[in-house]
Amino acid sequence: MIQVTETAARELKDLLVKEGKSEYGLRISYGGMGCGGPQYTISLDENPTKGEDVQESNGVKVFVEKNVEMALDGAEIDFVDDPMFGKGFTIKHPSLTGCGSCGGGCG
Repeated sequence: MIQVTETAARELKDLLVKEGKSEYGLRISYGGMGCGGPQYTISLDENPTKGEDVQESNGVKVFVEKNVEMALDGAEIDFVDDPMFGKGFTIKHPSLTGCGSCGGGCG
């Protein structure tokens, strides 16, 4: 199961209300291989597509492609606010370390 931190859930809910999309959820998709391993993308959508499962964590719907669901089991979606790198959502996974640990590859 993918967990959404309380911070990420709060930020996402605020964003969705501001955008008038309070019924939307997060879509997690496979984005290809990077230098540190698999990369995943995060996007917003109102409904899951065929081939996706719906999970819920801290009141946030998460749409996950079935072909990556097992690989992301135990992952955590968090929101970071870093003065150097900015604000955004990240995917942290306990089995990834180093350059691919946030799911975004090298940066």
